[in-house]
Amino acid sequence: MQPANRPKLPCAVGQPMAARVPMNALHHRSAKPSSSILRAAVVSCALLSGLACSAILKPRDDVARCGTADDCPGTGNERYVPVCQFDAANANLSNAEFDKICLAVFNPNVSCDDSGITNNQDPFKVALATCAAGSCEADQLGTAGCPPDADGKCGAGLELDDYKGTDFCNDPDSDQPVIPSNALSGAELSGQDVRDMYCKSYFCDDTFVCNNDTKKCVPCDPKEEYGLGGCGIVYQAGPAPAYVLGDSLDDVCDPDDRPNTQEPHFGDTCG
Repeated sequence: MQPANRPKLPCAVGQPMAARVPMNALHHRSAKPSSSILRAAVVSCALLSGLACSAILKPRDDVARCGTADDCPGTGNERYVPVCQFDAANANLSNAEFDKICLAVFNPNVSCDDSGITNNQDPFKVALATCAAGSCEADQLGTAGCPPDADGKCGAGLELDDYKGTDFCNDPDSDQPVIPSNALSGAELSGQDVRDMYCKSYFCDDTFVCNNDTKKCVPCDPKEEYGLGGCGIVYQAGPAPAYVLGDSLDDVCDPDDRPNTQEPHFGDTCG
């Protein structure tokens, strides 16, 4: 039941970008959002880390108001869960005097743990078995994500860089940090590119990754280490074969579809 006789906030919502949307936005989309917009939001949040990462919208009467999350309608999509809260700019307002607003936030409980999947024909298991990135081959030296060639050089347009003390060829034009595939050779990060792609596919957003600590899908955080929620795209002579990124992900993934009824999307060579 909606709380009664409380003044409405002057603005409908202040929302951390790429993390939450007004409830009504899930049901009134004129076009599906581009992954490039969400990528830009993550970068903006990183650059504006000293400020509240929010968008203040004009007053709207169609935003659902609430006292608790129980007052909010369901999202109708497993990617999102409803919350009831003030926006960051009005966090100090009194619950007793003002309505809060219903927001849909990304579901924090989506598992990317493959250990419980017993069906070896499951697309997730097949991708892990067939196209997980590994150490670069000799003929890949000097390409993006691999060590430099025998002369210590990288191919055209690439820059010599290091990842945790190991030299590799970096692609300066990558939308996200380049993670060299050799970094995945240890057991801790083995198959990380595939687990990340599972999360990207589930949320129709290539900034999502699998946090190996919690085994949950999360929006990547530029401040965190790769594998523990940090941002990054694994490269092995280019983006790892498990990935479907950017516009290609937009083309195959419809954020209005219920993800639990869809098979995850992986690269064409997986399987």
